[in-house]
Amino acid sequence: MTPDGNGRSIQERAQGGVDDQLGMFDRVIEDAALEALLEDREVKRLTKSEANTAYASAHDRVKTRISEEALEPGDVIRCGRFRIKMTHVEGGAVAFETSGSDRLYIGTLD
Repeated sequence: MTPDGNGRSIQERAQGGVDDQLGMFDRVIEDAALEALLEDREVKRLTKSEANTAYASAHDRVKTRISEEALEPGDVIRCGRFRIKMTHVEGGAVAFETSGSDRLYIGTLD
């Protein structure tokens, strides 16, 4: 059993999430340029999240409305500058392997 009693070392627990308390294994760097890049990234991430949520909602409304047309595979309808076609894709088995990789997690303290 490991020091924390749950199968993970203390270092693994410390690196498992970002919180506002300075962890025992955290390394603090003073780099204004990197901090500015991270702040810009965070603004873009929040904007992207809001846009994705708005798109998903709009897409769901469109799919709901189009479902009222009872399209069959091969049917095509036009509405304004949009062409909508119903197709059928057969199901199948998918199998693949993945390789190990390093992952970078960036989170905010708040």
